[in-house]
Amino acid sequence: MKKLLEAIREDQLVGIGSCSSISEAYTDEEILECLEEKNITTKNGALKWAHDTEELFLSCLTTNFDLYDESTVKTFFEARKKYNYEEE
Repeated sequence: MKKLLEAIREDQLVGIGSCSSISEAYTDEEILECLEEKNITTKNGALKWAHDTEELFLSCLTTNFDLYDESTVKTFFEARKKYNYEEE
């Protein structure tokens, strides 16, 4: 599980220094708990969970609170397209 946490923490989109909700609001223990609850055991699965979680967070802020403009979400979506979650 430590490798999964490292993959998330080192990721450019949601890792340390990204200012993402994952980076800023989730402790290591909370991330590991979420991965365990969802039976995620692969690096790509962990990254997909983190990206999905961040996407939901950004979408909610944009839709419900108008705190982010569409370009922020669009930039995240475009960057996310570069990931292939199927390969391990």
